[in-house]
Amino acid sequence: MNCGCGNQIYRNYTNLDIRNIEGAIKCDVSSHIEMRRFRGCDEICAFDILEHFPREKSRQVLKMWVGLLRPGGVIRIRCPDLLHAVKVRLSDEWLELLLYGGQDYPENQHLCGFTRNMLVGLLLDENLEIIHEENTDAGNLEVWAQK
Repeated sequence: MNCGCGNQIYRNYTNLDIRNIEGAIKCDVSSHIEMRRFRGCDEICAFDILEHFPREKSRQVLKMWVGLLRPGGVIRIRCPDLLHAVKVRLSDEWLELLLYGGQDYPENQHLCGFTRNMLVGLLLDENLEIIHEENTDAGNLEVWAQK
């Protein structure tokens, strides 16, 4: 499953987005009611979406997504890493995009931020095993965790 896919439609995935996008199912990926039909997932990709929810809601959404995974399933998350973004000396424009989102439609604004310790801590709190961590040159953090 590819949560909040935007225009990144992945082959052999169920692509979900809050907007009407060709190749995606229109779905609020933060809604328990809408997401319950996707139980038993092998993999959840949540690239560039977790930061679009308010802080407490992002934690609730992450917990819900983990609950959709089957045992052995993997969640792959990419989000801005606030500390790393500052360290890699990004341009002012790119740093602003990482911090606040594109803001070209109502849902495309960042409402919370993460550091490596924060995100990994949330995943460990859900009893997941961290299987991959990487900071990107673009100021993002990618973490994969297995149930």
